[in-house]
Amino acid sequence: MMVDLILFVIAPCVLLTLGVRYFPMPIRDRYILSKYATLFFIAFALQVALILLVRLGDKELGTIFDDSRPIMESVMIFLYNAPRRILEVVPAAGIMGSFFAIGSLTRSNELTALRATGTNIYRMVMPIFLFTFGVCLITLCFVDRIVAPATAEAKRLERDQAYEADREIVFREASGALVFIQHLDLPRKTARNVTFYEMNGGRLEREVFAPQATWDESLWVLKQGWTRRFDGVGVQYERFGSLNRRLDADPRILVATANDPATMTFTELTRVMEFKRRAGQSVRKEVVQYQHS
Repeated sequence: MMVDLILFVIAPCVLLTLGVRYFPMPIRDRYILSKYATLFFIAFALQVALILLVRLGDKELGTIFDDSRPIMESVMIFLYNAPRRILEVVPAAGIMGSFFAIGSLTRSNELTALRATGTNIYRMVMPIFLFTFGVCLITLCFVDRIVAPATAEAKRLERDQAYEADREIVFREASGALVFIQHLDLPRKTARNVTFYEMNGGRLEREVFAPQATWDESLWVLKQGWTRRFDGVGVQYERFGSLNRRLDADPRILVATANDPATMTFTELTRVMEFKRRAGQSVRKEVVQYQHS
């Protein structure tokens, strides 16, 4: 995460600042841009300080004196929640920077002088627009590379449980089969007690169970399990040593579907929405988070 912070946030911010100072442009544009950029950074810094003290300090640091949570863990929760809160002040800082920059030009009659020279009002705000566009690009990288992973880690610490193990997962494949997985271990690519219920017109047609399973890019490999087929007359039972079954969804997506959309990157959100749409599930929360980001 620290590498992403340097490559996708700090470095672009430095380049943007250097661009304001040294990029070749008319004196008029540099003057307006410098005034806006200065006010933007001042508003941003003040609001970040305020939001960290009020919104985060009261909640996360208040748990330091709670015997149920170690002090270091409380501090880490505070730090991991900080990027999500910092993100909230970017639009407000942009509005305040524009408001005070244009207000300053108007109050000192500089705006009137610029218009008297024949400068179009839209041409005057073009430097502000380009700077804001650059800030938006940096913000997108910040959301995808920093905010989502940090929020996921904060929630993991708050709940004190791993995302990828010891959790029951139930989902429906695109084919209509209902799948139940009692235990999923992503690092080892293994699963325990996996059951497939294949339906036909609302009637259970076939049940496949395996106490152990692994997967690769395209297949489930079920081991030492059994199948039961229901033909309307009786039940046909058969055991197997190993059985391959098409992998309908990447298990990482199965884990992600149960997570808070705020903890997902844009790529994860896209994959989860695609999977849920194929399975006929609601994607309302994911779409809202995707548009909000």
